[in-house]
Amino acid sequence: MPKRRSALIASNFQSADVAVTQNQFTEIGRHVVGSGMYLTLGYGFSNSQVDADGRIYALIKDTADATLEGTLLISIYTPEDRHHRDLFEARTEDLNSSLTDRQKQIPFPEMDTGYGKDWIYKIFFKPDATGKTVDNGLTKIVMTTTIEPKF
Repeated sequence: MPKRRSALIASNFQSADVAVTQNQFTEIGRHVVGSGMYLTLGYGFSNSQVDADGRIYALIKDTADATLEGTLLISIYTPEDRHHRDLFEARTEDLNSSLTDRQKQIPFPEMDTGYGKDWIYKIFFKPDATGKTVDNGLTKIVMTTTIEPKF
């Protein structure tokens, strides 16, 4: 069975509102890879903004519905919950240009490695402001992924 495009959204990662600390990375969500598949962040290739297959969008909101600026970090952890490597890092101002216009979203081509059963993708956020709580219901995260069956 061939690879196929999919997406992870905020509800795949987040389960509750999370208090974050200024200038410190705080885990705001995680996604555990299910059995029978490899999951790779991104999809396809990208030679330019126009032709990119995969895209990423992230709008981090607090409980007062205000947009939070800071740094988003995506890392992969082993099934034993040990840090393996950081996969992606970007400023949220670069990631929240448009939820619906793909031409304004950041290209997100398929990364070099997929991870299988029980590996954990974690999203961290480092806010610029102090005393904030990331709101699970108001935050929007959409990232293209590649899923490949594993037999």
